[in-house]
Amino acid sequence: GIVTCHRCLGECVIWEESIDEQPWEKARSISPFKVKEDDEVDNLDIKLDVRKKSKRVYQSTSPEVGLKISRALKSLNEKTGLFSNRMKIIHRDPMLHAQRVAAIKQAKGTPAARKRASELQKAFFSDPENRRKRSIAMKGKFLKDIRCI
Repeated sequence: GIVTCHRCLGECVIWEESIDEQPWEKARSISPFKVKEDDEVDNLDIKLDVRKKSKRVYQSTSPEVGLKISRALKSLNEKTGLFSNRMKIIHRDPMLHAQRVAAIKQAKGTPAARKRASELQKAFFSDPENRRKRSIAMKGKFLKDIRCI
């Protein structure tokens, strides 16, 4: 909801953690204003068995830094479920990542697709009940006050 900013005493919006977070595999384009292009991206057939060992050798981090990174990633994964094996493989390989980005751009980058998404969002958010539900689902995000940025 709207609260008072501690820095400038102006109004700012605070959200808390989402109540309906799901792992990536289950959370496939469950947006209330889903468009047909979402299905094209979700059903994208990316060959995940292509593996190539990296030739780069990175200096290992200190145990303390490694532990902090590990804890941060585990915490983020618990909250968002973004680190499924499928997405790890896709993000690790530049070719697979480029394929996914290209598919998203191809499916959602057309003027017709953008117009459809815009119309659906306008229709969805014109209902006050939908705006309330969306604000509950967005809990956890902190939006800074404009004057404090």
